[in-house]
Amino acid sequence: MEITKKRVVEFLHTHTAYELIPESGKVVLLDASLPVRQAFHALYEQGIPAAPVWDGTKYAITGMISAGDFIHILRKLRSTSKQNHVLSEGDMDAHTILEWQHESLVETRGPRNLVYVKPEDTLQKVANLLVQTRVALVPLLSGEPDSQPEGQLLLHLATLSGILACLNRHFRASTASLPLLSQPLDRLPVGTWAVPRETSADAPWKLPEQRQILALKLHTPLTEALQLLLEARVSALPVLDDQGSLLDIYARSDIIALARGKTYSQLNWDEVTVAQALTLAHSAAAAKNAADHMQNFGEESMNSMTRACVISRKESLRTAVDRLSIPGVRRLLVVEAGTHHVEAVVSLSDVCAFLFT
Repeated sequence: MEITKKRVVEFLHTHTAYELIPESGKVVLLDASLPVRQAFHALYEQGIPAAPVWDGTKYAITGMISAGDFIHILRKLRSTSKQNHVLSEGDMDAHTILEWQHESLVETRGPRNLVYVKPEDTLQKVANLLVQTRVALVPLLSGEPDSQPEGQLLLHLATLSGILACLNRHFRASTASLPLLSQPLDRLPVGTWAVPRETSADAPWKLPEQRQILALKLHTPLTEALQLLLEARVSALPVLDDQGSLLDIYARSDIIALARGKTYSQLNWDEVTVAQALTLAHSAAAAKNAADHMQNFGEESMNSMTRACVISRKESLRTAVDRLSIPGVRRLLVVEAGTHHVEAVVSLSDVCAFLFT
């Protein structure tokens, strides 16, 4: 364990965020004056769960807007809408991103500083920031946010999966130099486990106690599912059948699917279930993938990957790292082969906190 962690920490301290920037790509900025409806549609059209916000009055990036924010927005608008159970386009157009940011500041009782990194920051600093703040991504800026506009270009969005990908590339030809990665998942203090595990006699750690894994059923009301996602501070929850077998997952980012065809304005929110929400999410993903396929002339879309990424308890930490290095994969579900019961949830932040600290 000590050998692996020492080499990982050395790598993180000697490499910088500059290595996270791809050779080619695009970044999306949303203007703070946009109505939340247009921001909602922009995230759907771009196929992204979050984007930085540009405030033209300050000539600066002032924050991020994410799928979680849209859950908050939709819940708040629904509670104040004159049509108590249905949201109209007027409701969505009545608030801009900037107004939502101001309301959020009031509710949280104070301003929040922009969380960001710069190209010269070490990967250790970036990883610590992402793990400690529990955010999925942070803007990678060319300069300080309060500097001149030309000094704070948005270069990329830094993520933990990007750091894992860098780690993989660096040690690709010498994987044996990280022996800890060969350990099976069920022998490591990583993730939330609902089943008993045995600690190896020579293991330098103690395995945490069993914990219940939060999950949804197909008949769970969508409003209840959204509330649970926010309260538990998780990005997704497994969806199980009546026998406890895995069917799918419902993620915060799935709320973006409601932008397709202005679905949010056609729903009676008190009657929508997780099953119906999943149907909308699958339909929106299929439509988006078809459009991406045409635009990219056959290149595989990142949205086409399996929604629920699964792994077995005896597979290695290296396998988990490989899968979590894929952009968009935020968690692995440890599933029992025969029953398809979910034994554990191993998140991207779980693995990074274990390896990087």
